[in-house]
Amino acid sequence: MGNNHTADRCGATINDESLDFLHKADRDALHTRFEVGSLRATAHFLWEVDFSPYVLRTRLNRCLVAKGLHTIIAFDTQLDRHLLLKAIWLVDTQQWTEVANALKLALQCGFRTLPITMSVQDIQRHTTKQAYLAEPRVLAMWKMIGRHVNFGGNYCRFELFDQPGGGVRAIKDEPDFELTINPPLPATHPYHPHIINDKPPCQILNRPAGGQLDGR
Repeated sequence: MGNNHTADRCGATINDESLDFLHKADRDALHTRFEVGSLRATAHFLWEVDFSPYVLRTRLNRCLVAKGLHTIIAFDTQLDRHLLLKAIWLVDTQQWTEVANALKLALQCGFRTLPITMSVQDIQRHTTKQAYLAEPRVLAMWKMIGRHVNFGGNYCRFELFDQPGGGVRAIKDEPDFELTINPPLPATHPYHPHIINDKPPCQILNRPAGGQLDGR
């Protein structure tokens, strides 16, 4: 194409021909996040490029297939553009191994059919990316999907509840159903060298009627 080109926020021309936007052969595949960052840093007209909900939804489906999650997790078709972007970020950048394995186990135990469908309510459980990242990753994910695992009987669902003043309860929003996050471990404990900051060990404490606390 030669070197006769310009790029600014009003548009771009190459050999005197105007370009509306630049994309790969499969538009819904989009560029990688690194490519988008590089392009927007050097080609200011791309700051104003936008994508329709249809394109974002197609990209989200591609992300699910690429991560092997398409048979485990789906997203409500009513998600708007803002929530689709959040969903793409969740699928594309986060580690889902533990959650996916737990959902497969729930399927085997008859507590869930797959795929689960994450709703608008589920995605909005964390108001911002910063709020999501402020919690252990697995805990943050289960806040969104826990209600989809139905134990039946008196326990109902594996839903997580925020306690006033901090802390989380699991299954029931009642005392004695608290999660102990990141319990202290001795320096010589075999888990200690393998602790990862965003997924510390968790323990559910449940006190049966008239019994002792039972750690899980």
